[in-house]
This record gives sequence, structure tokens and C-alpha cells, in this order.
Amino acid sequence: MSKRLTREAWISHGFDVLRSTGHEALKADTLCKALGVSRGSFYWHFPSLGEFHDALLVAWRQRNTEAVIAELQEHPDAETQLATLIQKAIETPQPLENAMRRWGGANPDVASALAQVDLLRRTYLVELLMGAGVSAAVAQDRATLLTWSFVGRSFAPMFVADTSPKVAVEMSALFLSKPAGETL
Repeated sequence: MSKRLTREAWISHGFDVLRSTGHEALKADTLCKALGVSRGSFYWHFPSLGEFHDALLVAWRQRNTEAVIAELQEHPDAETQLATLIQKAIETPQPLENAMRRWGGANPDVASALAQVDLLRRTYLVELLMGAGVSAAVAQDRATLLTWSFVGRSFAPMFVADTSPKVAVEMSALFLSKPAGETL
């Protein structure tokens, strides 16, 4: 009897392949061979390789952005949300983020999906900072810097930083502070 894989199992396998091998291995034959199943199993869930790629992008956006934002919004204030986000970014290696960025460098459709996710992340950060009293212009700049920092972190997996919560709280306070001379 052959294995019955769910759509979710295929997406999870796709993420594993992205993290370990890269986007070049996201081919039906390669994926099926690694799982020891027929191509029919793959095409049962995804009518085309492109639809599989789209499903990966949607799942990645949902798990690595929308769910993270929803989780952060459960915290009572901007400082706690930002400190939690910074702590998570510092202490959590980001091999999937790295793989997605590499894939985006080779595929314009993936690059477009990444740009949409970056905009969603940045918009959340701008709203968070403005909600804490930072001016719109400063919030835009700081949100951009935070987004760039996270992307850079995904390419520095061996970098070990102080991951104590105190560091994240201090960093969030810095991002939430008013620039010299600015009034609310």
C-alpha cells in the first residue's frame, strides 16, 4: 500500500526541502522520490508545480507573518509586542526565511510575494510604533530598519547575540523613544 500524504504534509516537506536543499529541489520528481511516493500523490493535491509553489508561499506568509502578528497583538502594549518580536528574531534561527529570500532572488513571482510580506510586516511595525506615540515619519524609518534587520538576521545564522529578554526590552524602548527635539 502506498503512502497517503496530505496537502499539509507536502507543504511541510516543501519547507524542509527549502531549508535543507534550496528552491532548486522544489520539483515534483525530486520531492516524490525523497518521500518514496508516486507523482500521482503530488498531483492529487497540486494540479501543477506552480500551484505547489503558490501553496508554499501562502502557507509561509500565513505562518511566518500573519500568525506571528496575531500572536504579538495578544500582548497588551506596543513595548511588550516589540520586545517579544525582537527577542524572537534574535534567538530564533531563520533558515526558512533565508531560503525564501534566496528563492525570491531567482524567481520574480516569489520576489513579488516577498515584497507583499515585507509590506505587511512593515505596515504592522509602523502601526505599532505610531500607536506608541512615535511620529509617522520616524515610525516609517524605524519600521524599515527593523525589517531590514530581520532580513539580515536570516542570512547570519551563525551570529550569536545576547538573547536575554533585557536586551530585547532595551532595544524596543530605543525604537519606541522620541528622537531628540521631536514632540508628540
